[in-house]
Amino acid sequence: AMAWSPDGSLLAIGFGTEDKEVAKARVGSFYVLNGLTLDILFTGRDSKEWVRDARFAPDGSLFALASNDGLVYVYDAKSGFKLLHTCESPSRKVPPAPVLAIDFSFDSMFLRALDSEFKVHHFNCADGEPLESSSVAKIKDVRWATWGSSLSWGVQGFWDDFVAKSSSADGAVAVEQTGTPPSLVTCVDRQAVANGLVVASLADGSIRLANFPFLRQGGDSSARARRFARHSGVVSRVAFTRDSRSVISIGAADGAMIVWKVVSPKIV
Repeated sequence: AMAWSPDGSLLAIGFGTEDKEVAKARVGSFYVLNGLTLDILFTGRDSKEWVRDARFAPDGSLFALASNDGLVYVYDAKSGFKLLHTCESPSRKVPPAPVLAIDFSFDSMFLRALDSEFKVHHFNCADGEPLESSSVAKIKDVRWATWGSSLSWGVQGFWDDFVAKSSSADGAVAVEQTGTPPSLVTCVDRQAVANGLVVASLADGSIRLANFPFLRQGGDSSARARRFARHSGVVSRVAFTRDSRSVISIGAADGAMIVWKVVSPKIV
């Protein structure tokens, strides 16, 4: 996992692999590099499991890691990356469900996490505590700085072909597989512009592009996702470039990185 700080001065890298015999010393660790020189400024290792995602808060004050151990680690990005909180879901099991993706709210007050059991959890950034069910509804209209959680309200249309869905109080989507195993949505990203585009990567080797918010597949062409297939297997990551003019996708199976040009600001 990799993440740039909001001002571009820092680049954080989290390490991990499914192969426990490879790079044992680095699995669960993270490095923070100077964004210009790539010199190592900080190192840490509070988790001993695969780091699946990394994010800086929009105000640059916090840095968070999502881990295979089912926890989210929150650090003080302004004071030497000291560990502040370890966020844990009240329903965390043994063995825990890996945390696959995390997002900060625009005001850097809340954090949401998606785990491998298709559950979305919300935490207060101030103390790392999970939000009570009665409080989750209050953040339904919170603006999120990123959309790494593929089960969030604004991207639920990507799941229409694969699963039965139901929405929770905060707008997150609960899913249940129907029929044959679906081509799972592995990652999503949204353009950094209002009412722009959202892109998703899938396990069937394709990426899909839609207008945001993408709530359901509709009969109108503007309410449907466009499918693009170039990878030979699972697409593990997809993201817009900072200027929103291109999309970059990374194939887990073929090891390829493909750059896609965005030719229209909206799907019509």
